[in-house]
Amino acid sequence: MNTGKGTGQGKVILIGDQFVLFKVSAVLAALPYKTTCTVEIDSSVNGWTLEDNRMEVPGYKDQKKEDQVNSFNTMIEELGINLKKTPLKISLGGDLLAGSGVGASAAGCVAFVRACNESFGMGLNDAGVNYFAWRGEFGYHGLPSGLDNTVSTYGGTILYQLNEDKKKFDTLKLKKPVEVVMGNSGITSNTASLKGFLEEQRETDPI
Repeated sequence: MNTGKGTGQGKVILIGDQFVLFKVSAVLAALPYKTTCTVEIDSSVNGWTLEDNRMEVPGYKDQKKEDQVNSFNTMIEELGINLKKTPLKISLGGDLLAGSGVGASAAGCVAFVRACNESFGMGLNDAGVNYFAWRGEFGYHGLPSGLDNTVSTYGGTILYQLNEDKKKFDTLKLKKPVEVVMGNSGITSNTASLKGFLEEQRETDPI
C-alpha cells in the first residue's frame, strides 16, 4: 500500500469575509493549528472510506457529513483517481477544531490533496494543491471565494482580492505578531446560505 500524508492550516478572517464577493479586499491569517490527513491505497476498501478523528464542536461533523462526502467525491474525480484500481482509506486528525469559522473544511481539503499528491506522486506545487482544494470546497460552500483554501495552503497573513472571478493574493509582512482572541459559539453555520442572504440584502437595499 502507498501511504501519503498532508496537512492544512486553519484560518481567521480579520477583514472582509463574504464581502470579498463584492470586490472588498480581505485580510486573513493562518492559525497555528492544522488538520492532518493520511491516505492509504487499500484493496480491501470499496471506493473510499473515512475515519474522522478531528476534535469537533458537538454535532459539527454530523451536520457537515453530506457536504464532506460531496467534497471528497469532487476532489477524487478532479484529481483523476480511479477508485476501482486504487481504493482509498482516508483518515483525518490534527489539532484544528472541526467547527465553523476556522477554515475546517478548507484545511481538510488541503490536507487531503497533499496526502494524495504524496501517495500518487502527482508532483503538484502549492498552486496546484490550492486549486484542487478550492474545487473540494464546492461541496461545502456552493461557489467558494477561495479565501480559506488559499491561506490554508500558503499559511501566513495575506491580503486577498476577488475581481471578476480573478483571484489575487499578496503575503503581508507584519512587523510584530498579532494576538487574536477567538470565541466559540458552538453554532454550526452554512456559508452557502449566507451568500444567498447577502445577495438578497444587496438587491433589497443596494448601496
